[in-house]
Order: sequence, then C-alpha cells, then structure tokens
Amino acid sequence: MTDRRYEHYRRAIGVIEGLDPRRVGDASRLLRELAQDLLLSRTATADSDQLAEQVRLALDGLLSRHELSGRQARQLWTELYACGPGAAAPLPQPAAVGATS
Repeated sequence: MTDRRYEHYRRAIGVIEGLDPRRVGDASRLLRELAQDLLLSRTATADSDQLAEQVRLALDGLLSRHELSGRQARQLWTELYACGPGAAAPLPQPAAVGATS
C-alpha cells in the first residue's frame, strides 16, 4: 500500500458514504469491501483484476437500475481503481465512464 493508494481509498469511501443508502442498499457494503481488498492487494495479478471487474459490474448494475448517476459511477471507478495496484491486463471500464450524465 502506498500513500497515494490510501488517499484514493479514503476518497472512494467518502463517495460511498455519500450515496443514498435507500437507493444503493447492500451495494455500498460491497463497494467498501472491494475498496479495502484493492487497497490491500500488493501487485497487479489476476486476483486484483477480478476485484476491479467486480467493481465494474457493481457500478454497471447500479447504473442500469438508476441508483447511481454517471458522474458518481465515474468518480467511484476512478477512486476505486486507483486504490488498487493497477491491472495485470487491460480492463473494460464501466459504461458510465464514457457517459456524460
């Protein structure tokens, strides 16, 4: 873990805590757990890529149910991905990263 990754982790947690729990439900707990797991990942491996993929799927699910705005999803993706070790292989971004809402 580095100071930079920890700062991104703290920002991600701040965004997650700011989400309306009535809209996102248990997804906030899942996103917190994924943030912590990414932060504690030492190097980019298939396992850390799988964690990032779980983040992407969770964000896409929240977006498809209109429980998260595109801006929130982009911010969460940026912070959550940055608190991890990077990617061992190229990863697709959530649908919202290219959206303008």
